[in-house]
Amino acid sequence: MLVDFKRCAKLGYITSLSMQSSIVALKDIDINEMETDPAKMMEAFNRIVANWIDRNPDKATQIAQNLVLFVQDFEDLQRN
Repeated sequence: MLVDFKRCAKLGYITSLSMQSSIVALKDIDINEMETDPAKMMEAFNRIVANWIDRNPDKATQIAQNLVLFVQDFEDLQRN
């Protein structure tokens, strides 16, 4: 049971990191023009996030640094 919890917790943690790194770009998504094909949807989403990073390098750097700290904290928790 603990192994399942650890696996689910890790998945949730990784999902949270992904959302934190891309949530700032969500305002640039036009739902009405979004593709319905999952592969094309991911390409569009990746393009939107990359464009946001290009326009906001300082904020993107700050988010990336915080994500590294989150990962380090997570790894520290796994060791204990």
